[in-house]
Amino acid sequence: MAPLNHFDQPIGESLDGWAPPAAPEPRTIAGAYCTLKPLEAKHAERMVEPISQGHDTSWTYLPWEPVRNLTDMRQLVETLNNLDGWSPYVVEVDRELAGFLAYLRIAPQ
Repeated sequence: MAPLNHFDQPIGESLDGWAPPAAPEPRTIAGAYCTLKPLEAKHAERMVEPISQGHDTSWTYLPWEPVRNLTDMRQLVETLNNLDGWSPYVVEVDRELAGFLAYLRIAPQ
């Protein structure tokens, strides 16, 4: 019989010796329609135009103000790269930067 939790529900067999995996290392991820590349400071200049062209409503639920210029973009790139547990990437379509994304709350414990 499987072990029970404190609600007397079966929880499965014990995983003795299990250890959490290491945090994923940033790497280029090539897909069928786009490529994700780890966000670097060098991307800021190429990102200003596609990022600043969107509507301000795109930023409604984000904790940053809309990007208006290269200074804003450089600050955002620096911020994203220094957030604990975040793994930010640029999205490249047909060799052009189309935006950015981040895997969040990576906590391998």
